[in-house]
Amino acid sequence: MGGRAEKTFDAVIISVPAMDNHDEAGDLAPISRVALARVGVGVVVKEGGLVPDVSTPEKLKAAVLAARSLTYTDPATPNTSGAIAGAALAKLGILDEVKSKTRHAALALGGELVAKGEVELGFFNLSEIPKGVTVAGPLPGPLQGYTVYEAAVLSKGSTAEAVTAFVKYLASAAAAAHWWGAKLEPAETYMPTRASR
Repeated sequence: MGGRAEKTFDAVIISVPAMDNHDEAGDLAPISRVALARVGVGVVVKEGGLVPDVSTPEKLKAAVLAARSLTYTDPATPNTSGAIAGAALAKLGILDEVKSKTRHAALALGGELVAKGEVELGFFNLSEIPKGVTVAGPLPGPLQGYTVYEAAVLSKGSTAEAVTAFVKYLASAAAAAHWWGAKLEPAETYMPTRASR
């Protein structure tokens, strides 16, 4: 076999459930895991369309019930905008009621459906808002959930100090502006005492 060399990576940045799996498998260097940032879910509509008020649970419920159609990613995938949207609709007591007008679609397709006006409301991570849509607002406080991202040094990667320094930098106050710029909330704002796990 003309064998390709397997790539070895030094660090990983992924959401918490996936990081937990790597941690349990022993893929991470000891105590190298750090919290980076999180992102909540927003409600979107077609650009130029009517923007509903979704600022409170009651107003969001009214908007969802009035909408002819909804889209969000598969809620069976943990720690995703779809799981968060599904949980919010369940907390509102309308998940079953809106099931028939809900279409589960990946981000690109869901965004396209909303942008074309084929679906009225979409639920997406606020850091991944597709083109052609307008954010009506984030899920209201008691309904909001977050996809949380972490970084860690991989046990089979480089042990160079630069790798550890890079991971620590990603979690530092100096990197916060980059996270805000990507529409993610830096860990220092919601975990003021965060530390390596």
